Amino acid sequence: MGSGLYGRLESGSHTTPDAVTLQALLAQLHERGAPNVVMEVSSHGLEQGRVNGVEFDIAVFTNLSRDHLDYHPDMTAYGAAKRRLFQMPGLRHAVINCDDDFGRELLSTLPKGVEPLAFGLSAYDVAGIAQVRGLNLRLHSQGLSLDVESPWGAGRLESALRGRFNASNLLAALSVLLTMGVPLADALQRLSRVSPVPGRMELIAGRPGQPTVIVDYAHSPDALQQALAAVREHSTGRRVWCVFGCGGGRDRGKRPLMGAIAERYADFVVVTDDNPRHEDPVGIVAEILAGMVNPYAVYVRRDRAEALAFAIRHAGPADIILVAGKGHEDYQLIGAEKIPFSDREQAAKLLAMGRDAQVSRGQDAQERPARER
Repeated sequence: MGSGLYGRLESGSHTTPDAVTLQALLAQLHERGAPNVVMEVSSHGLEQGRVNGVEFDIAVFTNLSRDHLDYHPDMTAYGAAKRRLFQMPGLRHAVINCDDDFGRELLSTLPKGVEPLAFGLSAYDVAGIAQVRGLNLRLHSQGLSLDVESPWGAGRLESALRGRFNASNLLAALSVLLTMGVPLADALQRLSRVSPVPGRMELIAGRPGQPTVIVDYAHSPDALQQALAAVREHSTGRRVWCVFGCGGGRDRGKRPLMGAIAERYADFVVVTDDNPRHEDPVGIVAEILAGMVNPYAVYVRRDRAEALAFAIRHAGPADIILVAGKGHEDYQLIGAEKIPFSDREQAAKLLAMGRDAQVSRGQDAQERPARER
């Protein structure tokens, strides 16, 4: 997370800063010559009025899935918070994912004067509304490709990004560019050069004969399912490992759901700590395991560095390891401490050490499934 001119982002602590800080940032960007601003607006930010006073030209809706239920009472309240973005004064265009149930509802309830544009990978008929549609999606080892149909013409999009969800994200970005008047051919060419965001389905380079390691920020049930599905779709026939945990002080209800998803979509699961904060990490792990049919087959390595080392050491050279939950983060929140730790850096370090990578002596004697220890 961060803000600033493209390629020179400065780190920030919140997706959407408080209203005063946000206005100061916008003023700085204006002074530095930024002609346009693209920003992510969180449901917290909308609920707390952090973007009040900001006049958006284009609002984009990507999806609604379970997240932040430690803050919002339920999914209805979560959706209502997101809806606020599309009811803000001065909004001119709404770019909405019509593959999403809530997105289709949004399309039918936009205020007068807001021009809708739908995008999607499915064949949903949104009668009377212009649509940018992605067809013939192909996921392969180098990324993805899809055909595009739109009111501006047709073309083909090639990308190094991974996952069906990233194909949807690319369609969202394409829809915004087309709305802004960028010619279709130019927009497709520019999007083909987009590189993965750090910590979002990011491939960590290793050496020949080592497993493939991918780091992703997936920390909700839907995001974990999509990340694991993407790994499967891009790498047919290869075994998949999933290293993940759940944060403390957050939605407890998602923990067994994520456990069930990991068990279903991965061949091997390693459960570890992920920002336990002031909660008992052992209790968090227990709630994750409670969602699994066979928790005895799961490996528990609460020390996250040990968990990564274990997976890298035991995965085969053709295997893929998805390290989920922290993505770009470079810290662990344990109790009152903020301890430096990066999945990306740790995975790269372990791969550089080779197949004998370990972080503590005597670990091999303990490498048995969770409840046999």
